[in-house]
Amino acid sequence: MRLFVAVNVAENVKKAAKKVQDVIARSKGKIKLAGAETMHFTLAFLGDTSVDSIRDIKAKIENTIEGSRPFSVAIQGAGAFPSFDRPRVVWLGVEDGSDELIELAMKLRKALSDYVTEDPEKPYKPHLTIARVNSGGFDLGELLADQKDRDYGECFFANVILYESVLGRGGPAYTPLANFPLRP
Repeated sequence: MRLFVAVNVAENVKKAAKKVQDVIARSKGKIKLAGAETMHFTLAFLGDTSVDSIRDIKAKIENTIEGSRPFSVAIQGAGAFPSFDRPRVVWLGVEDGSDELIELAMKLRKALSDYVTEDPEKPYKPHLTIARVNSGGFDLGELLADQKDRDYGECFFANVILYESVLGRGGPAYTPLANFPLRP
């Protein structure tokens, strides 16, 4: 099973992201836009994991988030990895509240270090992926120039979700396996 831990994105942010996706779609590159139903902030990617590990993973998530309070983040600015002139991933950034999101992700990655696919000590850079670029050779800088500092709304995070990801021809399908409320 391919698993990841995430927080969901508010509907108003999904609508704002769609407007940016409409701009990106005018580019000459081969681009795969993220569907609104799949938009989320990945906190920890576990990759292929055995079914036998799920109980341990759930316990570690629950213990890790104990005492974590619900919080909000402001979504602001558009960017690309590695850069606008060589885009592979197009994203919306996080401003206010990013410290809480970073802290939560780093705690989860550390707790799940036996399962995560990336280095659990690698700094977490919160971003909302809105598109993946499958062929390079073009510059998104001009297209997204007026998007770089724009506000896209706010997300309120009240829970953390363990998802299963199943890859298919039409893109990934995500199934929630467990929901962990953040409590004061």
